[in-house]
Amino acid sequence: MVLVDQHQEIFTASPSLAPYQAIGIGPGLGTNWLTCKALRELLEGADKPLVLDADALNILGLHPDWQTQVPQDSKLAQHTKEFERLLGKTNHSFERWELLREQAQRLGCYVILKGGNSILACPNGNLYFTSVGNPGMGTAGSGDTLTGILCGLMAQGYPAKKSAILGICLHGLAGDLACEQQDMEGLIAEDIINNLGRAFSRLRQLRGAP
Repeated sequence: MVLVDQHQEIFTASPSLAPYQAIGIGPGLGTNWLTCKALRELLEGADKPLVLDADALNILGLHPDWQTQVPQDSKLAQHTKEFERLLGKTNHSFERWELLREQAQRLGCYVILKGGNSILACPNGNLYFTSVGNPGMGTAGSGDTLTGILCGLMAQGYPAKKSAILGICLHGLAGDLACEQQDMEGLIAEDIINNLGRAFSRLRQLRGAP
């Protein structure tokens, strides 16, 4: 479960990805130049989809030409500020959605715009808007939980599109279920994690599955 880097404080060396079925990178990564170099090496050596979040996206914003090295069917889970660092500022939501669609088509990836109601852009140009989630989820670590959910679904063998759609639905629904127990003003990332089991159960009930 743990790979020890040669540096005591930062990520500087890309490990072999061969043994792993699901790889997520970004939360807590930092943007040191050695870390940037290691991320580029990881992208160049990756032969399977990744989940990119947080500082992995910030590094791609610093080096836009590296975006084309992201493996196809990867997932980019970005909030509005990360979106702006990658694609620039927009005047309104419709312009943002169109840029999101173009990014997904250009990279051949699933691009998520995290928010009170997350949006998914697919490589074929389709957009999916969630009806779950709330403003209380705009708190530190909330996006990191989405990265973990996406990686967990990929590790279970869910196909790229299904894992993306199910991931954002579970994430938002868990946040809503947490708000049934408390006000959204006090919501923290751990509350989302603690309600993932209930979110799975609720989705099964909606599908009529046992």
